[in-house]
Amino acid sequence: MDPSKTKKTLIWITISGFLYACIALILPMITTRLIDKDAGGALADTINIGQLLITVGLFSVRTFQVSDDKGLFSFTKAFSFRLWTVLLMAIASVVWIVVGGYTTEKLQLLILMIVFKMTEAFSDLFEGTFQQENRFYIAGRILAAQNFLAIAGYVVTLAITHDPVISLLITDILYATVVFVIHPMCLKKPLAAYRPALFSKDMSRMLLVCLPAFMNAFLLVYLDNCAKFEVEKTGGEGVLMEFTALFLCVFVINLFSSFFLKTMLKDIADRYNQRDRKGMLKIIRILMGIILALTLCGLALAEIIGLPILGAFYGMDLSNYHMEMGLIFLAGGINAVNSLLLNVLIIMRRQLPTLVCTIICGAVAFFTMPIFVTKMSILMGGSLGYLVIVAVLFALYGGLAVHGLRKIK
Repeated sequence: MDPSKTKKTLIWITISGFLYACIALILPMITTRLIDKDAGGALADTINIGQLLITVGLFSVRTFQVSDDKGLFSFTKAFSFRLWTVLLMAIASVVWIVVGGYTTEKLQLLILMIVFKMTEAFSDLFEGTFQQENRFYIAGRILAAQNFLAIAGYVVTLAITHDPVISLLITDILYATVVFVIHPMCLKKPLAAYRPALFSKDMSRMLLVCLPAFMNAFLLVYLDNCAKFEVEKTGGEGVLMEFTALFLCVFVINLFSSFFLKTMLKDIADRYNQRDRKGMLKIIRILMGIILALTLCGLALAEIIGLPILGAFYGMDLSNYHMEMGLIFLAGGINAVNSLLLNVLIIMRRQLPTLVCTIICGAVAFFTMPIFVTKMSILMGGSLGYLVIVAVLFALYGGLAVHGLRKIK
């Protein structure tokens, strides 16, 4: 990739990624400050659920799309497949809602969050297309605008109305306007020129290629949120809001490491297609070094000023949670490495073995997380349980990645 384009891409993806993380972090925080801790916890819970359900809409197409060298994931085919996956997401959402038994306001928030995430699934399609065409900096600019509008729309509306439902509705409208108006304007051809082929044989091929990676992604989002789900189940939405504040540590590391991963993902894929193992290993080492530096710097800053700043932001007393924050920060660093290893494994087309590893880790989480949260203090149990889970996943992914890299000739 041209160095000037790489610099542009990194700048805009950094800005858009920061704003995207703020949607999950700032909106519950602002809601807590303007209304109360339970309202902030309710919004945080709907964001967690939405993040789980969007894995159905995304169906793990992105990594295959940007590393595709056979034409299977052209925009027309990817667009057709995305229509199917968003339909599946809608069906999964209905099932989740029926089983969940939510109160009226929580149900309204959840439906609006699902609509937001469906729109985000289409945004990811356009973003992947621009990356595939080495125009990723364009996607970064648009993503920065749409994420900023989403945050500003919610915050301003909430400040005026003190109603999270109305505020999220305005957010959905602003976000969808950018996704379905601005993104298509930047395509090489008008959107109407791409005619969906919903019943093409390629749809079944794409399903078979992406299914293991999708199942893996769904389980990974569950792993990322299982501690939160268990904390909310045991302690309620107020305690969940405290845990969400501490979980900012994970977001910070994943956020900054993802800036570099996204910009270098296609380079890793190109090295693999050329069977350049040394080139792949060089990029992987650089990314791991960046993650290590971010984790160590984050741990040092968190110990000195982390809790007072978080407490001030969220309007809560978090001064007694030094150990919990340290554990979560360490887990965040390991989780960022896991994300890197996962992308490498998908590029090497090791979806099925990866899925087996994630299923094993999911089983560990399912049986152990309730024990951690109920047998210890709620937040300590959630923090330590999450660290154990990401460590197990690191051991499994790491072994699989080393085996796969050794086979490249």
